[in-house]
Amino acid sequence: MRLVIGDKILADSAADGLTRWIRADKPELRLRAQSQEIVGAKYARNSSRAWGQYFSFVVTVGRQFASYAAAEDFWLSHTAELSDGAEGVLKYEGIFGKLYGFQNAALESVKPTSEIGVSTEIEYAFRCGRPAEDFDSLIVVDGAILKIGEFFPYIKATDL
Repeated sequence: MRLVIGDKILADSAADGLTRWIRADKPELRLRAQSQEIVGAKYARNSSRAWGQYFSFVVTVGRQFASYAAAEDFWLSHTAELSDGAEGVLKYEGIFGKLYGFQNAALESVKPTSEIGVSTEIEYAFRCGRPAEDFDSLIVVDGAILKIGEFFPYIKATDL
């Protein structure tokens, strides 16, 4: 389970030892609609414009810490790291290992939604461009995500 935007790894269950689960709402397409009043008509003329549309994507990450102090330290350092913003290609790998990506994504908000004991849920909200189809696999080497170009590369297996 991983959540990566641009060059920032927000969650990686294989490497960080803290991420216990990731849940994502279905992306919501936001279109710009416009109404134009017509003189003498009862109803306005409504139309949807191709410009200005975006996907709204929300991901919640559950993490478990060794102590309350560790949870608080993580939250403060994590938000400080993200305070400069994060943008680029958004890559999301959920519980079932399927990889999704969005072009031209930007982090909109980060907020804790639940804190029970040493467990914390953090919600990440993104404003994204089109879904990306230029990659299909994550490559992990020694717990680190291998990055080549903007997208994760394809993996082709051949019989030797």
